[in-house]
Amino acid sequence: MDAALLPCDFAKFQAKCFDRLSRDGHAEFAGRLVNMRMVASPSAEIASYQAHKNPGSPPGVQWLRTLGQQYRQGTFKMIKLTVNGTAHQVDVVPEMPLLWVLRDELGITSPKYGCGVAQCGACTVQIDGMAVRSCQAYVGDVAGKSVVTLEGLPNKDQHPVLQAWIEHQVPQCGYCQTGQIMQAISLLGLIEKPTDEEINEVMSGNLCRCGTYPRIRAAIHTAAAKMAGK
Repeated sequence: MDAALLPCDFAKFQAKCFDRLSRDGHAEFAGRLVNMRMVASPSAEIASYQAHKNPGSPPGVQWLRTLGQQYRQGTFKMIKLTVNGTAHQVDVVPEMPLLWVLRDELGITSPKYGCGVAQCGACTVQIDGMAVRSCQAYVGDVAGKSVVTLEGLPNKDQHPVLQAWIEHQVPQCGYCQTGQIMQAISLLGLIEKPTDEEINEVMSGNLCRCGTYPRIRAAIHTAAAKMAGK
């Protein structure tokens, strides 16, 4: 069964599409489809949606049929991966980004969708110990590897990075912070006592609209001191 390629279940796909439209709104859903390499761009996707919208049916049903015909040409595959120490098998297309597998298939919601093009860092997780943007990591490429998210950190309540984040009251809105934390943990795994310049360089790919960068930098210094003292 592991290597078997299965025909795409369009009913399952369509149900997920309607769920995304109702839960996230069309703009983010278009971004998801672009991210999954199913359409070329959000503007093209929205134009396609408007062109195929059928007023007499649930919103976008004809558009979803057209899109589904393209998607049906693909295949699902049983893919094995380990997430937070637990072995999983997921029945998805190998090109699906790891981010959507974590959130939609496994219910692990700490990685966030921010940009879909690996430019903001909100979706950062660890794959075999390295910080990776999960929105651009295909699940097929992660098969057999170990994925760790914030939920899977060992001794999470006592983790020095999380303690430092609390001490410095780093989060404001909090949306980017799980990605910031996972990137910071990877940084401290590589450099035990980073300088401000090293922190700025490594953390530069993790954006914070609230501008908490000074607090993040201070928290990383505090976490480094805590880890050195153990």
